Amino acid sequence: MQKLPEECITQIQQLVDTINPASLLLGGDDDRAGELAEIMAEKNIQNVTSVTGANIYSRICKLGVFDLVILAGIETIQKKAAMQLIGRIRDFHARHLLVMVLTDRDQSSAEFASYWQRQDFIACGMRLFNKYPAGKHELQIYRFEMSDYKVTPEWFNSKFWANPELFDKFRW
Repeated sequence: MQKLPEECITQIQQLVDTINPASLLLGGDDDRAGELAEIMAEKNIQNVTSVTGANIYSRICKLGVFDLVILAGIETIQKKAAMQLIGRIRDFHARHLLVMVLTDRDQSSAEFASYWQRQDFIACGMRLFNKYPAGKHELQIYRFEMSDYKVTPEWFNSKFWANPELFDKFRW
């Protein structure tokens, strides 16, 4: 498997420095998760857990909540199972989530058929963090953070909603 681009490694290191996670989970493809584990070891990041291979979610659910979860190489998992994995990790096990996926730059290529498209990640509430050329393919990284998932609208406050303290004072 092709190594991660240097620019990608640099940006992931910067993100890890910004988040400063107390706990980090690396999951997915053995090669990419292993490469990310080496990068985290170089940065002296403590409390790194790696989960690779089959039945990833059944092993993750026993581990609890992590400050940062990085899933790498999910294109090797069936799409339905991968979407469920992303959703469950996003909802129950990650404060910050990064998903790395290798896609075709040329969607008509029969050599490598990645079924992932940008809309799939948007459907999971994720945003494109960055994309990097990786030979004939493209490495895309998507990010989910609850803090920027949905901005609270201006009108969503007690001024515009029924307020129990005013039930006896006003009639609606």
